[in-house]
Amino acid sequence: MSQLSKQDKNALDEFKKKLADSSKYDLPNLILFGSKARGNARKNSDLDLLIIFKKLTPQKRWLVSDLATEIFLEREIDISPHVYSKKEYEDFLKLQTPFTLSIKKEGITV
Repeated sequence: MSQLSKQDKNALDEFKKKLADSSKYDLPNLILFGSKARGNARKNSDLDLLIIFKKLTPQKRWLVSDLATEIFLEREIDISPHVYSKKEYEDFLKLQTPFTLSIKKEGITV
């Protein structure tokens, strides 16, 4: 994650903390991917973040969306959450699409 700016790191840390505080019993796995993970982001590139819960509910989806919006409004850092249950993610990886292959290759667990 050395390629992230200090502002991006701080926003990501805040997002992780708020998510952990709100999801005590089902802490999700977080994987940074996309241009920020590759190190070729532009000035206004977003933070693509894969969020994997053991069990996903609509409330967890809303929580993630609300937290990402809150971070954007406070810090003007755009976190683009991609939220899946563990099973959905495992099924998704089996598809071997360019998208899933890039996550496997470039994804950084945060």
